[in-house]
Amino acid sequence: MLSYANTTEMKEIASRLNILINEYNSLINSLFIRLAKVPYETNEWVGNTAEYYFRTIELDKAEFLNFGMLLATYSAKIKNDASLIEETITKNLNIERGN
Repeated sequence: MLSYANTTEMKEIASRLNILINEYNSLINSLFIRLAKVPYETNEWVGNTAEYYFRTIELDKAEFLNFGMLLATYSAKIKNDASLIEETITKNLNIERGN
């Protein structure tokens, strides 16, 4: 049973989570850009094995970005739930007041 929900705090949490998600996505993209340069630009590791390894790692990028999208979905759900709670409270108050 829901007895108390601080909708202002819920919306702030969703907002902060969105900031962190953007930072996360930026870091993931930067990491994979950096890794892609290893066998071709920085030459830290070269050859067929390096090319194979970094092509294989690139396949994992989608999983990392998917995690960010799941977090964004969760954040949107928190924000939406807060709005629905506020709407319900407003409707109930209006009914009590006879509006």
